[in-house]
Amino acid sequence: MYTYELRSVNLRNLPEKDAAAVLDRFASLLDSLTDPVSFLMVSDSKVVLTLGEDSFLRYSTPCKRFFVTSPVKLDSLLEREAIPLLSQSLC
Repeated sequence: MYTYELRSVNLRNLPEKDAAAVLDRFASLLDSLTDPVSFLMVSDSKVVLTLGEDSFLRYSTPCKRFFVTSPVKLDSLLEREAIPLLSQSLC
């Protein structure tokens, strides 16, 4: 089984034309799938460092992580559709 971590995209911060392009690429990816896949969303947290007056402040902030798993490699399909990946692993 192949697992890919997808990079999330904040559509609200994109110009309307760019947001539409992201959604079009994702729809094209879904249309191109020939094998069943699973999409997973995981609630996680990450440590953020900010600069205080005399030192760094460290705090944890919640975040979501998104994964797709497939019985076949999706590398070429993800690259063709320009889907932003964070990592790919073989499970």
